[in-house]
Amino acid sequence: AISAGYMFNAGTVNLCYNHWQNENNYILPTGGPIGLGLSNRIAAAKGFFQAGGLIIKPKFTYQRNERMATAPGLSREFLPDSARVDLELDVYTLRLDMEHRDTGRFSGTIGAEIRYYEHENLGLVPLQPTGHYTNASAYIFEEIDLGSYSANAGLRLDYRNQKFFSSESNPLLPADETNDYFNLASALGASFPLGDNLTLVGNINQGFRIPSFFNSYVYGLHGGVFAFQIGNPDLEPELSFDLSSGLRLSMPGVDASVTGYFDYIRNYIYLYDAPGHPLAPPPAEYEFVFAHEQDEARIIGLDLHAGLKPLDWLQLSGNFSIIDSEFLGGPHQGRALPLMPASKADATVRFILPDAGTLRNSNIRIKLRYSAEKESAGIYEPFGQFDDGIGPDIPFGVASTESYLLLDAGAGFDLDFGDTELKIDIEANNLTDESYRDFLDTYKGYLLGPGRGFSVTVNIPFWYR
Repeated sequence: AISAGYMFNAGTVNLCYNHWQNENNYILPTGGPIGLGLSNRIAAAKGFFQAGGLIIKPKFTYQRNERMATAPGLSREFLPDSARVDLELDVYTLRLDMEHRDTGRFSGTIGAEIRYYEHENLGLVPLQPTGHYTNASAYIFEEIDLGSYSANAGLRLDYRNQKFFSSESNPLLPADETNDYFNLASALGASFPLGDNLTLVGNINQGFRIPSFFNSYVYGLHGGVFAFQIGNPDLEPELSFDLSSGLRLSMPGVDASVTGYFDYIRNYIYLYDAPGHPLAPPPAEYEFVFAHEQDEARIIGLDLHAGLKPLDWLQLSGNFSIIDSEFLGGPHQGRALPLMPASKADATVRFILPDAGTLRNSNIRIKLRYSAEKESAGIYEPFGQFDDGIGPDIPFGVASTESYLLLDAGAGFDLDFGDTELKIDIEANNLTDESYRDFLDTYKGYLLGPGRGFSVTVNIPFWYR
């Protein structure tokens, strides 16, 4: 990644570029590989300008994503000549925000965004069809400060026009198809003090999600999950209604919050195990088949956070989250949604070290990550057939997962060289090399979670005066 900026009296201009490249072999349950070639490039130009009481923030972003995969049994050395999956994606986004501040008790943002999304399938597997869409949106968010009390409200209007091109290899797209969507999202929130250090907050939101290209028209083997996936061209946009409320405690040395939420989703899109799907290939070719469907659903959750600083050199923090879900209609009414996360908790101890010479802002940290056991929703859950007594006897993988506890450690510091300050961070994950599987890991059917790993991040600032 590289970035450059220029500052002047009226504001700043910034240019940045990020390039990520990866080639690897994923091991299949059969023992053979699938070779993958992945790349992602993002270029962005953004500005920050002040004009009277307005702050104007334009931004343009271009993203290029390429994904290639071989047929099962071939390694990455066969790319790109033997790419069976060959997908290219270009996304152009132009956004303009205008913020107003210091205008009495009101502050807020009004803005607009236009995005052009173009996807091309050059391979034999129609994992995602060739097509494009243009999405235009306008939004406004306003907040009023009444001293001890505050309230906010927001609206967003989206229009999307998208077109998919037919493919002889995709039975879901026998002819070109064009769709138009209009959607409105809204939000309303408020906060109320319950004392000098305690605040009650609440939010009401109404949102939407348009089915992705993948949700609607995927048709083929997805090597990452070793399953044949089938889209659903009849999917409607998801519509959600969310309620959340919480308490926040803030006082010297203490920062804590508890938040509960309820989400009702109409047309909830989910992936399910579908060996009997009418468009499924013969069982002899692909053992696992996943398809897309939608029904009414609800999700209830609770998040807890606590941060303590009992001493100047000691910081303690912890988080806990739990989710409960249920279908409110359809063939699985009354049962849990597939692919919901397990209950999780983490705790971090951070030691702040004194500055020494050119060494500044040094810290050492130790972190524990805990995940509770989690049972799959049933045979309709992707990989549900891996559990004993549910589906065929499969000698590898799991659907339900056991609890696990992981130990991480890290250290960070700044090196001061006068006009330049290097920021260095060292991270070690799963120090004890614990064997585990995370419930949402798409490779839990045949692989363990990541073992012991190390990373070093160095941030070197450059500037011109």
